[in-house]
Amino acid sequence: YSMKIISLNGKDFSLKYTLRAFFVFESISGYPFQFGKLLDEYILFYSFLIASNKDSFNMEFDEFIELCEIRTIQRVYFG
Repeated sequence: YSMKIISLNGKDFSLKYTLRAFFVFESISGYPFQFGKLLDEYILFYSFLIASNKDSFNMEFDEFIELCEIRTIQRVYFG
């Protein structure tokens, strides 16, 4: 798998495609991930951040969505 790095509010976080992220998704949503629902895709993205950065990512979901809306995600690149 490839790891990606994303910068949010000037801080870098890793994004990894892991089984743990799907467990986090189910814990948050209460149901398994399904492609096709926009909300599920954002929750999964948020879950990747939580699962990949469990000691450093502590942003609330609403704050994450606000960042997505105002486009302050500065860069995504392969690491």
